[in-house]
Order: sequence, then C-alpha cells, then structure tokens
Amino acid sequence: MLPIPENVASQFNEVLQQRAIQEPYRAYYIKWLRYFLDFYRKYQPPEAKSEQVRLFKEKLRSKKQTPQQCTQAAHAISLFFESQQSKDCPHPEPVVAKPPQPARPALQQLKSPNPN
Repeated sequence: MLPIPENVASQFNEVLQQRAIQEPYRAYYIKWLRYFLDFYRKYQPPEAKSEQVRLFKEKLRSKKQTPQQCTQAAHAISLFFESQQSKDCPHPEPVVAKPPQPARPALQQLKSPNPN
C-alpha cells in the first residue's frame, strides 16, 4: 500500500480539523483514505463519486468490516472528496492518475488536405 501523497494528506487533515473529527478518530479516517486510494488504484472505479463510495463499501463488507466501520469509511471518503474541492478551480485534477488513453490523431490532421 502506497503512502498518501503529502499534499493530499495535508488537505485531508485540514478538512478533518474543520469538521471537528476528534483526534483519536483521525487515525482511522486516514487509514480509510489509504485503503480507498489503494482500492482506487487497483480497481479504477467509475467516475461518479457516489458509485466509488458504494463499491468501496461493498469491498469493505466483503473483507468482513462491520457496518459501523463501513459507515465511518464512507464518511472519511466523503471528507476526502471535500478536501479535493478547490474554490479557485471548479475542476480539480484527480489525485490518482488513470492510465493514459491511446493516442488519437488530431482532428485537424484528419480534416486538412494533403498538400502534395
């Protein structure tokens, strides 16, 4: 399992503090975020955040996590999504990069006539 990138951890901890998540519980929230980022890297769930949370909770249930743990994990992930929102940028870049798409020819190349 990879560590949480420093900038992501900092933003997440800021939201935990703003939402008054008590210190003893923060370690659990950070653990759920690490699990989620690992899950995201392995399974590349759909773009919809609600679907990502649903699939993550399903995975946790399959690993015999309690309903309370699944609820806490879902809350942690919702706070993670909140931490990734930027007031300056309406479309923040994703934290976890998806595999590159195959190269496509530029539309301009398809439309321009061959000068030879």
